[in-house]
Amino acid sequence: MIIKSFFRKKISKIYIFIFFIIFSFLYILNWSMNKYIVCANEDYHGSYILLISDIDLNLKLKKISNIKTVQTGIETKIEDEQIFLIFDESLSNNEIMIPSVYKSDYNVGDKIFLMIDNSEQEFIIKNFSDETNNTMYYISNQIINNKNNYVYKLDLKNWTQREKTIKKINTQVKENENFEIYHYQQKKSNIDYDVIVSFFVYLILAIIIVFCFLLFNTIINILEDEKQINKLYNYLGFHKRLIIIISVMKIFSLLLLSFLISNLFCLIFDIIFKF
Repeated sequence: MIIKSFFRKKISKIYIFIFFIIFSFLYILNWSMNKYIVCANEDYHGSYILLISDIDLNLKLKKISNIKTVQTGIETKIEDEQIFLIFDESLSNNEIMIPSVYKSDYNVGDKIFLMIDNSEQEFIIKNFSDETNNTMYYISNQIINNKNNYVYKLDLKNWTQREKTIKKINTQVKENENFEIYHYQQKKSNIDYDVIVSFFVYLILAIIIVFCFLLFNTIINILEDEKQINKLYNYLGFHKRLIIIISVMKIFSLLLLSFLISNLFCLIFDIIFKF
């Protein structure tokens, strides 16, 4: 009954509407930002970060939240040209996938020889990869006995955060002085998704700051407006702690109701824009 009477007030309905707008606006901004992140990832499809190290960094790399996949491999040479052999579980011991740029030079089923572990090994070309980088090959990891170095091919969850991710990689492996990072970028469009996503990030932060400011003022105003009725509760014998609990419940229920109404709006929004 006490909470119900609180919601009958016009000012309470205004507070609910304001917070409903803020919650809904934050959701729409976040939804839009995620859409642009998806577009950015599609734009950077085929890009990767390559890390070469003389120690095993697999566990450290997997701790970095923006790294989507970690593919391991080794480094070798073909006729004094550096190439990278990435491990692929779908390949058997003597099978290899080579870059599609070599389709004019080789056929599926042809043999190719590579120096691995200081010995020449024979491979049969199973297929051609979609790699545009002609130094990236795929083999089975079952044939490797000794690894003098480690190669890591990294794909990212969010390619607009690639520079920050590279900085985190440098931080994670700082105790290892013998490592190199290569960024193979394959961008399809001229759209600068980094700027767009950054704009949404700053806008969301600004809205959150506004929300915190409005929430603080709302709490102060509610406590000020409820002074008279709290005095009445005191005259009626309500314990001071109970009066505080009632005030907290009013504020909490106001925010909860605003959030629930916003969730309903967001659900309808998702249904409409999903199709």
